[in-house]
Amino acid sequence: MSLSKTAVESLLTAYGQALSEGDLRQIAKSWAIPALVLKDDASVPITSSSEIEELFAGSVEQYHQQGLASKRPFLENMKLLSANLAAVGA
Repeated sequence: MSLSKTAVESLLTAYGQALSEGDLRQIAKSWAIPALVLKDDASVPITSSSEIEELFAGSVEQYHQQGLASKRPFLENMKLLSANLAAVGA
């Protein structure tokens, strides 16, 4: 079964709600393990849900300090890379 734009938007909506609420467990559930986080200066291999929770613990607090109340996705484009992987742009 191929991903649909609706399915991706639904996933991102739930992910944004979890970020807004600081629900680290729900954020981690949104990830497939193992994972790889790519940054400008590094790549970080992720091998457990607890690593994802640790990764986002500081981010959630930072979002709240900046006054972020909620996140909602708006997808301008989406390209299917495989049956289970999509590249999205907002």
